Amino acid sequence: MKCADAQPLFSSYLDSAVTGTQMHALSKHIDSCPNCRREYMLLIKSQRMLMGLGRAKVPADLSLRLRVAISQEVARAQRPLFQGLSVRIQNAVNAFMVPATAGWSQPWSSSECSWASSAYRMCRR
Repeated sequence: MKCADAQPLFSSYLDSAVTGTQMHALSKHIDSCPNCRREYMLLIKSQRMLMGLGRAKVPADLSLRLRVAISQEVARAQRPLFQGLSVRIQNAVNAFMVPATAGWSQPWSSSECSWASSAYRMCRR
């Protein structure tokens, strides 16, 4: 076995996820090749260091955050595709139209007068 063939298999060899034939060939190659033996030993050292770190602690609010995220996804999936865009367009148009029309588009009250703003009163003559 050549180094180029052996080195990609080191991780699988370390996890015992190679065939018996590959395991035997890799073992012989690692014993006979100082460069591959050094690489393999560095991989073992890295694995031991990672195992020494232990498990990461789960945040206390993880369960709540997951439930909120799932409910938001469900709500997003159930509403029509362009509903959010439609609401935004309506809000933008309404924000522009109220000041632009200054209340002239409002229907007349029974007294034929209405308040367009706090400073002006409009009455039909």
